[in-house]
Parts: sequence; C-alpha cells; structure tokens
Amino acid sequence: MSDDRLALEEVIAEGYEAQAECYARAIELLEAWLAGEATEEPEAILALLERQQQLVTQAAEIDLTLQAARARWHALGPAKPGPRLQEALERVQELIGRLMSLNDLLREQALRARQQVRAKLDRLRAEDAARSAYRNR
Repeated sequence: MSDDRLALEEVIAEGYEAQAECYARAIELLEAWLAGEATEEPEAILALLERQQQLVTQAAEIDLTLQAARARWHALGPAKPGPRLQEALERVQELIGRLMSLNDLLREQALRARQQVRAKLDRLRAEDAARSAYRNR
C-alpha cells in the first residue's frame, strides 16, 4: 500500500473514530432516557434532545471534513481498506443503525404518549360536559 494511501487511511479512520464517539454519546443519552433514568420534565427532555442533535451535527461536520480525503483515497484506485479504517467504518455503520433504531423507538413512545394525553383530555372534556349539563338542569 502506498504511503499516500496509508496517510489518507489514517486521516479517514481518525475521522470515523471521532464520529463513532459522537454517535456513541448520542446513543448513551437516548438509552438512559428510554431506560427511565432521565427526567420527564419537558425542559429536560428538550435539553436532552438538543444535546443529542448537537452530537449528530458534530458527526456530520466531521464527515464533511473527510470528503476531500475520501475522494483522494478513491482516486488512488480500487483497494481494500486497511484494518483500522475497516473497523472504524463498521463501527460507525453499527452505531448509526443503533441510533436510528433508538430514534424509531423514541418516536413510537412519543406517539403513544400523545395518544394517551389526547385520550385523557377527551375524558376530561366529557366529564366537564357532563358536570355542566348536570348543573344546568
């Protein structure tokens, strides 16, 4: 493997490892919340989601910085990634998959919570209407 390719692989692998760190921290936040370790206060939930979004944005920014190195690596011709690069790439792919699954689960929980709130509001409205009807007799 050429020195140029090795140097590019190091840069790309370091970037992927940094991305993996971001994704892993975002996953930890969501897993803690889903496990009930986080508060249910709206402000705290918003702060958690904002932090998760910051981490994902940071990973995306890292990816942008890697575009030129990846393009140069590919321009050197077809080659199998070295072990460090391959491992970093697989880790990032795994973490993105986990993060997507957690986001899907979170979305489902949010929809269920919204349905529960709507049902409770409907019951309260019905009770209020029944009380009003009783008072107006």
